[in-house]
Amino acid sequence: MHIVRPTLVVLATLAVTGPAAAQTYSGAPLSPPALQQAVVEAVADRMLNADGVVVSDLRLSRARSGHGYCGFVAASPGAARQPFHVLVEQGSDPAVLILPEKGDPPGLPRADAVLLLTNLGCVS
Repeated sequence: MHIVRPTLVVLATLAVTGPAAAQTYSGAPLSPPALQQAVVEAVADRMLNADGVVVSDLRLSRARSGHGYCGFVAASPGAARQPFHVLVEQGSDPAVLILPEKGDPPGLPRADAVLLLTNLGCVS
């Protein structure tokens, strides 16, 4: 697995945030519960114009630091699920990459985002 470090820098700068939306989680719980809450909040904060964000299927990613998580997010219950990766490091803001259904995620060409999510084990 080879991840280009400049790409990770781009991810760390993706701080597009919207108003806090109502959020729910479905799937196996992460431990401790505060970690799960931090991941869900970080992902929900990146969802613009979302009424009831649903985060699901959180699992540890292949991130070298051991602090990365993959999962899926939907803008509302029943909406299309989008894969994501979040890197949660103590002392810094979470870095979140959500692959939209169409087009490029903010600050990164779609092909690079797909490659990164594949290398991290979030999509196959």
